Amino acid sequence: LAPAIPEEGLCSIVTDVRTKLQDHLEKLAEDVRPDVIEWEDIAHNIDSNVQSVELATERLEYVLREIEFLRGIDSNCDTILDSVCSGIYRVCEDFSRMVTALMETRGKYEEKERRLKVAVTIGKYSHVAELLPEISELTDMARSAIAADAKEIEDLVSETSEWDDIDSLLMRFQGATILDSYTSNEASSRMRPLLQLREKKQEQVDNLIEQLIRAQDFSGIREFLVP
Repeated sequence: LAPAIPEEGLCSIVTDVRTKLQDHLEKLAEDVRPDVIEWEDIAHNIDSNVQSVELATERLEYVLREIEFLRGIDSNCDTILDSVCSGIYRVCEDFSRMVTALMETRGKYEEKERRLKVAVTIGKYSHVAELLPEISELTDMARSAIAADAKEIEDLVSETSEWDDIDSLLMRFQGATILDSYTSNEASSRMRPLLQLREKKQEQVDNLIEQLIRAQDFSGIREFLVP
């Protein structure tokens, strides 16, 4: 436009464009605040459905894409964009810490399954997903926690005959199969060996008690009856 428009006219156009762009970004910053709050509430709410997660994430994705397109046009505008991004980054960091800590926690299988479902849904939106842990990282954490739970049961079976405690842990561990689709059947692949180990240990204990009874070794039997 420079050759066709006088310098003062071109300056006026540039100033007008910058003013309108700044006004647009200020409105964007104002409009995105409730979207950020809503996304945080929905992402942290364990009862949120997939559709509500998608709608809330889609709005943040649109904002992040627009920011990517507009960044670098004007330094003053970049300051506004940085402010908008900081709010989105904060809620994503909070969600990341929450879901990472959960995956590293023992048990809580149903909650993990719901959180992973939310994470997979968010993962469809590339700009938001970049701010969160990769799904493979979360599933690896969940898989390691399941393996640790299985090891606890295995050690208890090997070292004791506390059947009530063992059976309680086995029943709880059965719930880990809800994560099979995310963890390559980690829980199911460990459940059968644990049940077989428990059955084998029960047979060994029963046979030993029977031998002690036949030998009238009542002091040995007492070890099984008295804590």
